[in-house]
Amino acid sequence: MRRLTLGVLSLSLCACGRLAQYGDPRLRPQAETAVASTPEEREVTGKGTVRRVDEDGGFWGVRADDGRGYRLADLPPVYQKDGTRIRFHGRLLGPLDPAAWRTVIELIDVSGV
Repeated sequence: MRRLTLGVLSLSLCACGRLAQYGDPRLRPQAETAVASTPEEREVTGKGTVRRVDEDGGFWGVRADDGRGYRLADLPPVYQKDGTRIRFHGRLLGPLDPAAWRTVIELIDVSGV
């Protein structure tokens, strides 16, 4: 009986760790990045690090401080250096996808941090 209880407890802890690792919003710490809740206000704001991603032929993205990865449709050349810290404000061009780098945003405003 004791082994069964320990086994169930360890599986539960492992499952919670996996949910946090793969982006369950209930387990993710709240950060500065904010996504509008209404369809009319499909905007994203936050701070993050510019990344050059070599998937799908290569593209520029930003890894927000909350852990989300956004594909940038139009990053200005001055910020196109892997590791650059930026403050960004953009409009979602598609659905908000929890998978890394699938959410595409069009930048409205960007500045260095």
